Amino acid sequence: MKYKIFEILKRGKVILRDHGIEVFALEAELLLAKLVCQNSRERLLALSDSEVDENIEKEFFNLIERRIQNEPISQILGKKEFWDYEFIVDSSVLTPRNDTETIIEQVIKYFSDKEAELNILDLGTGSGCLSVTLAAIFSNAKITAVDISPAALKIAKQNAVKNIVDNRIAFIKSDWFSEVPKRTYDIIVCNPPYISINELKELANEVKDFEPQIALTDFADGYTCYKIIADKMRDYLKQSGRAFFEIGIDQALGVKKIFESQGYKVENIAKDLANIERCLVIS
Repeated sequence: MKYKIFEILKRGKVILRDHGIEVFALEAELLLAKLVCQNSRERLLALSDSEVDENIEKEFFNLIERRIQNEPISQILGKKEFWDYEFIVDSSVLTPRNDTETIIEQVIKYFSDKEAELNILDLGTGSGCLSVTLAAIFSNAKITAVDISPAALKIAKQNAVKNIVDNRIAFIKSDWFSEVPKRTYDIIVCNPPYISINELKELANEVKDFEPQIALTDFADGYTCYKIIADKMRDYLKQSGRAFFEIGIDQALGVKKIFESQGYKVENIAKDLANIERCLVIS
């Protein structure tokens, strides 16, 4: 049996809408495009009068079912855009978010020479979105990207290859600084687990049930990782260098105090597009 693309799209959109998916039309189109158009939504819409067979129809509604069970659209599609680049994602890594682009914006603000020979350390690289993006922006940069999760490092390496910057990123399994070579860096970037254990319970199901908890929470008050890093970072940050940390809502003052107590200077607290304090710049 054959099905018109626009017909099954309409059915899929209704299901997603009725289950509270906010951008139901877009997500239905993306899911079907994954199956019939190599992820090209534009091509899918141009072929809306074309027919697909029942195997595609069945697979499409399997994807719809996964989405209404709260599986993130990024994990179903296996990809997520970040800055100007596309990243492979799965359940082993945090999905790259627009909030984290604030770090990239601040790095560019403080290091405007994109030809500079920078040494960059990415602590808790996850999908590699920060290290890969910075390698793409700073063409002569050499980057060390660390993570405690072997599964995350595997994804990060794939993303480095995908975006053709793998020759300038060294990936290391490390618990923060534990296995990082003793040297100093011009730039340190970090998006640590900063959700408190109490806040974790309040997160949307598609976040807390599908993204790695080790990348979301410190299983304490949300400040543990900042304290660990602040205690060791002096040995790794050049005197002329800067460190850039993502922070959670209402954490700016608490994180600022942690670093200032170790003798660092907080140069800026940058806000994201939602006007939320999101990135601390530290020297």
